[in-house]
Amino acid sequence: MNEEFKNTINAEDAESNAASEHASESAQPQVASGGKKSKGAKSILEGSFLVQTNVVKFLPFILFLTFLAVIYIYNSNFANKTVVKIAKLKKQNEEYRYDYVNTRALLMQLTTQSEIADRLKKSGLKETKEPAKKIIIEVPTKNLK
Repeated sequence: MNEEFKNTINAEDAESNAASEHASESAQPQVASGGKKSKGAKSILEGSFLVQTNVVKFLPFILFLTFLAVIYIYNSNFANKTVVKIAKLKKQNEEYRYDYVNTRALLMQLTTQSEIADRLKKSGLKETKEPAKKIIIEVPTKNLK
């Protein structure tokens, strides 16, 4: 009885598939180029190609497309993270640059002659009005023979 039931179901499925294919072919619009029908695109969009028995031969291609999609998503996320990282580094670089300019300006101000003279007055040292004199000591050289 099981065998008869399976045969009946298979026969009904074959009839319904043939009827639906005939109906979809007559209802499907014609493609502008050459009058051919785009049966493959419709089956992909509907997902009906997955229930066909010859889907196994497309499995490597489907896996390849899935792999490419995963790589594409990973690459996109990696690029976004890199862009964010670059933006953070640029901001940090600008902050360091501002600190450098401020520190350099402060150093220039603190090392001016007038600023040094003002600080030395507090400790009791005075600025000389005469230029410094250079002391030269000549050391006699001996002949080593």
